[in-house]
Amino acid sequence: FVSMFRSEPTLIKASASAKYTPAANACVLALDRSAPRAVEFSGSSSLTLSGCVVASNSSASDAIRVQGASTVTAPCMYSVGEAYVSSGVNLTACSGVQTDEPLTPDPYKDYQIPSTGGRLTYNQKSRTTYTPGVYTNGISPAGDAQFEPGLYFITGGEFSAKAGALLTGAGVTFFFLNNTAPDLHNQPELRLSAPTSGPEAGLLFVGARTNSTNNVRINGGGTARLTGALYFPSQQVEYSGNVSGTNGCVQVVARTVSWTGNASMSVDCSAFGIARNEVGGAARLIR
Repeated sequence: FVSMFRSEPTLIKASASAKYTPAANACVLALDRSAPRAVEFSGSSSLTLSGCVVASNSSASDAIRVQGASTVTAPCMYSVGEAYVSSGVNLTACSGVQTDEPLTPDPYKDYQIPSTGGRLTYNQKSRTTYTPGVYTNGISPAGDAQFEPGLYFITGGEFSAKAGALLTGAGVTFFFLNNTAPDLHNQPELRLSAPTSGPEAGLLFVGARTNSTNNVRINGGGTARLTGALYFPSQQVEYSGNVSGTNGCVQVVARTVSWTGNASMSVDCSAFGIARNEVGGAARLIR
């Protein structure tokens, strides 16, 4: 076409740039695609991630925010949008928060909460020993309590505990339906772990996708242990206090995540059945 106007050869140049995001496993993932501060660390919180990262699917200008006296040590942070971070961030495998990243897939998007049909139903919320079933008035033990292995469905009330109360249970999964949520803000001592095999492997707390109100509040005592995934795709998780998993094996996947507590988290949790939450591992054209 240019030869119609010029007799000399015309040099045409073009360029393209690509970006490679190394593969990683996200211990903390916010699923909301537009919320400001979708992942927020504030106060005097301290979080150490060993071999796993923080990810936000929000496109906001502060999709990840670290402020105040918070300290976060992690290999990297990934965000679809931008980030606002203080000097308390120590990233060991990248030079800064990786922004303009693709969405991180929801590792539990295909999981369906089992039906409550045919299960034992309880309306007494305070007990010393709990058995699997449907709890229509919530779970609120007056003191220490033991949970037998199995599935617990909370369809009304809340899941709460008094300060210092010891809650123990291995091989347990708690489902929160009808806008219910765990409200463990009084610093109970928690020793709860998810099943390591079967359909609920690695799932400790699961909120229904239809939930739209009531934030999840987790604030355990100094030796609290929640081992497994906290999955609340439609609710905010407010994580405070000193709550870790056994060997650091706790994973938070929620609509948004607000972190004001202290914890350590780890990537190698296959022994506990926790699903990997894949981030990156591909090259893409950016311009």
